[in-house]
Amino acid sequence: MTFIYWLVKRYKQRRSRLAATSQQTELKALAATSEFHAALQRAVEQLPTRTHAATSEEDVPTVPSTDVECVVCMEPYEEGELLKDLPCGHTFHAACIDAWLLGKGRAPPKAPPTLPTCPLCKAAPVDVPTPTAARAV
Repeated sequence: MTFIYWLVKRYKQRRSRLAATSQQTELKALAATSEFHAALQRAVEQLPTRTHAATSEEDVPTVPSTDVECVVCMEPYEEGELLKDLPCGHTFHAACIDAWLLGKGRAPPKAPPTLPTCPLCKAAPVDVPTPTAARAV
């Protein structure tokens, strides 16, 4: 009878130790992921922003261009709106591309953190190192 008691006690100790280790690993991954998201947010905020200036009829190109409308919301640019220029050369409404880069342009939340991409060319407009603790999980 003592042997069974000892086995059960040993099993419970092992289980609680594994649970604690698992919880610590998850907390480390969460901390690394939140650091990654904070760094990503700072990098997106630092992308160059400009105000759209009105163009005359003569300046409008005959060939369709991404400089005429935002391909995220499909709305034309209007005078005075804030635009963001990505390093790849594409231009978007500041609010549209911020939402894209911080949400839609990335992998689902349960997946390992990835860099967002441009909606048109899929180039990564920001360079943020991926967290090492989150990759290990």
